Amino acid sequence: MISKDERELLYKHAEEKFEKVAELQRLGLICDDGDFVPTVHYPPITEYPDQ
Repeated sequence: MISKDERELLYKHAEEKFEKVAELQRLGLICDDGDFVPTVHYPPITEYPDQ
C-alpha cells in the first residue's frame, strides 16, 4: 500500500501529464478528435480503393 504523500505525488504527476497533453492538443501537435490514422505509407494503406 502506498502512503498518502506518495499518492498525492502520483496524482500531481498525472495531472501535469494530462495538462501537457491538453496543451499539445491546443497547439495542434496531438489529434484531439479521433480522426488521426498514423501511417508510414503514401497513400495510407487504409485509403487504397477496394479491388
